Amino acid sequence: MPAAPRKREIVRLALLVVFGAAGTLARYALQGLVQERAGLTFPYGTLVVNLVGCLLLGGVAQYGLTHLTIPPEWRIGVTVGFFGAFTTFSTFSWETIRLLEDGE
Repeated sequence: MPAAPRKREIVRLALLVVFGAAGTLARYALQGLVQERAGLTFPYGTLVVNLVGCLLLGGVAQYGLTHLTIPPEWRIGVTVGFFGAFTTFSTFSWETIRLLEDGE
């Protein structure tokens, strides 16, 4: 494999890891903050995180498409890494099942 494509792939993977970790921590912090303030059994933290994440992802994706000066590795890191970790469907699914099991 030529050196340039391999280097770009390594950069892309590193950015996915870094942004994915940041997205996970941001989700944990915002979800916990909202849930603590709401103080209810309904998972408002997950709802807020997913709504905010989808809105921001749409804005970032649109900006990235209209400003192609941002390298593709960084666009992938932010969109797939950060927002992929920030708005995980698995958390939503798990909390929905938990609510159903609790009869809520």
